[in-house]
Amino acid sequence: MTKQKTRSSAGATKVPAVSSATTQATSKPVSEMMNLSEAAAVLNIHRTTAYGLYHRGEFPVPVFKVGANLRVVKAHLQRFLDTGEPVTLPFRASDDSRSIAS
Repeated sequence: MTKQKTRSSAGATKVPAVSSATTQATSKPVSEMMNLSEAAAVLNIHRTTAYGLYHRGEFPVPVFKVGANLRVVKAHLQRFLDTGEPVTLPFRASDDSRSIAS
């Protein structure tokens, strides 16, 4: 569905209102996570460097394994960029911090 512009008598452009149900149905959800390659680009490092840091347990923010994908929470990455301090989770479910326990 495309929005059509209409002109009012004052010459201002108005956009017809779209119901929230339509907006929710047609818009893509905003992801709060990104993959490890995207995080590497944000950090301005090569993706193989990022994967090496992950495998050594030295990536500066928590990395979650979701299926076959490695994901980073955008808010964690932003906190690292703002403070320069590595971000850690407040708890550990297991000794292997690279995967989520099932």
